[in-house]
Amino acid sequence: MGRKMRTVVPRGRQRLLLRLRGIEERFHNALDGLGSSLRRGGWKQFWLTLGVATVLGGASILYTYKTSRSTEGTLRKLLAVSLSLPDTLTRRLSALQDSTSSPLLIPRVAKVAQALWRGDATTFLRMAQSYRNSYPTDRDIYFLLATFEYRRGEYGDAVALYDTVIALSDTTAVFDSILGLAFVNRGVARRGLGQDRVAFNDYVLAARYFPTSPLVYYDLANTAIDLSRLKEADSFATLALKYDTSYAQAYNLRGDIRYDLGELEKSIADYTSAIQQNPNEADYYFNRSVPMLNSGIIEDAEKDLLKALELDPTHPKAHANLGLLLARTGRVKEAISEYQAAIDAPGNLPEGAIEDLKRRVTRLQAALRQP
Repeated sequence: MGRKMRTVVPRGRQRLLLRLRGIEERFHNALDGLGSSLRRGGWKQFWLTLGVATVLGGASILYTYKTSRSTEGTLRKLLAVSLSLPDTLTRRLSALQDSTSSPLLIPRVAKVAQALWRGDATTFLRMAQSYRNSYPTDRDIYFLLATFEYRRGEYGDAVALYDTVIALSDTTAVFDSILGLAFVNRGVARRGLGQDRVAFNDYVLAARYFPTSPLVYYDLANTAIDLSRLKEADSFATLALKYDTSYAQAYNLRGDIRYDLGELEKSIADYTSAIQQNPNEADYYFNRSVPMLNSGIIEDAEKDLLKALELDPTHPKAHANLGLLLARTGRVKEAISEYQAAIDAPGNLPEGAIEDLKRRVTRLQAALRQP
């Protein structure tokens, strides 16, 4: 395997970045202290903590700017860290959905959270049960248990536990990262159960707590598609891109939406933007080829299909559409070969599509035999 490129940082700057890393950690601890102060009603402590969090926020931005890289995850991190508290909490939403989630999210149960992030299920369940017995009204432990159940696909149990988190929360609070995350994750779990309508409502509630999170708007767009609310889906995808202009998946999703709306030129433009952000994703080239084919842009559609197959040689839909394109342009033998490759490709194509491809192959073979 190839080695990753490493950025060389001068020693003086290394020392600065190490200091800023510590400042950033203290900043997020200060935010947790802010929430605790509000719950206790200690207003003097609240205003002191708010001042500290605001000052340290500027240093946190500088650190994040220095360490960010041009990938979707790190760009979301840079986007989310700002002096605005809702945006800072959005950073935690991104952190939770990354594999490197920080246990600082719930400092009072940090050891239990660490066991969850490590994937140590036995230790996590033992510690979580003990903590819940000692603190039966602490919503944080229910949040971690819900996340555990969600991760292992037990969506019904996850929804019930997120219900408990929400019931133990003050839903009138302006800033509450745990409550916002509970709405997000309950929405995801409900989608896993096929409950798209109530999942949509959860994402709407989550947007109150994370008003600049591209992830929330992306989930809203996806759910709106499944509810056949395409215009709303387009609006939500556009909001996701407003808050993260490098979000390749959101460009691709909006391309899908606009294709379904019959806006072929706009869909091509969105797929192009997705490719610009991530040129190594075969699906983006395949997706762009579809409106191109429908618009009669045959040469460019063929290039995209070939590129998709270069990146993923077993992409069944790319083989199928390339076969269709070749048949339309009179290259019958090549079309048969591509149709057969689509039939033989592993997974993804439904049985009805495979049967249709077999009929196409039979017709083309019959045409070749004719004098």
